[in-house]
Amino acid sequence: MPTRPSVLSCVCCLTLGLPAQETPKVAAPKLDFQMGLVTVAGNLATIELPDGWFYLQQSDARHVAEHEWRNPPDPNLLGLAVRSSDPSWGIRVSYEAIGHVGDVDVVMPEPRDLLRQLRADNEVENGERRRGGFPEVTLEDWVVPPRYDAALRQLSWATALRFAGEADLTLNYDVRLLAAEGVLVFSAVAKVADSAVVAKAAQDLVERTKLAPGRRYGDFDADLHRVADRGLGGLVTGQADRRRGRVERWLLPCAGAVVLVLAVLAWRGRRSGAANA
Repeated sequence: MPTRPSVLSCVCCLTLGLPAQETPKVAAPKLDFQMGLVTVAGNLATIELPDGWFYLQQSDARHVAEHEWRNPPDPNLLGLAVRSSDPSWGIRVSYEAIGHVGDVDVVMPEPRDLLRQLRADNEVENGERRRGGFPEVTLEDWVVPPRYDAALRQLSWATALRFAGEADLTLNYDVRLLAAEGVLVFSAVAKVADSAVVAKAAQDLVERTKLAPGRRYGDFDADLHRVADRGLGGLVTGQADRRRGRVERWLLPCAGAVVLVLAVLAWRGRRSGAANA
């Protein structure tokens, strides 16, 4: 059985979007890094992690995201997947119980129309930022325009954001795996320069994910499940949920001092020691 490494804490981060309110410092627990086949939220889905990946379940994932990386509390965060080869970013896993997204075989709205809506929403959020004294963010363009795979029931897209005072563009990469009564969400925040690596890693993780029986898209039962109030375009713009803007507000840990780096180094050392024994 592989040894699971312990973690020391680090609070260095770059602010993406609205900075989180000051969060009381909580003592870092001994995080339980899972490998191999992991479950999501008990019985929602399973993920067969690729070699070199770790997964933190909800309580540990929220500790890292909220207390180490200074993000706002997010009860929808179910887990966090991190590559041992580059722990400077991760893929968070969450679930949106919005209902069954029907009519998925219709034509996807034009990317330029979706971008126009996103930019309009972003301008509203920038007004809130200005009033709050926070730096503004500009939605530059698509890195990957929204695309839907009807066979896999997957919707993915990526945007490039420019935060005031930051030299590098920020990547928001999103994948939605449609389920019987909601969507399983995979999202990553990184640098645009790393978009190809992030996209490949995220897609690999999604392809290794299996929704549990009764949760799959084809398990939809009109007598048991409610229907969503949005289609594919609404998943991108979030048009039915104005409480959360589509500009990602998750914080990005700084690449040079990430809370998971020491854990990865410990894991590598133990593996190397076991191999040489």
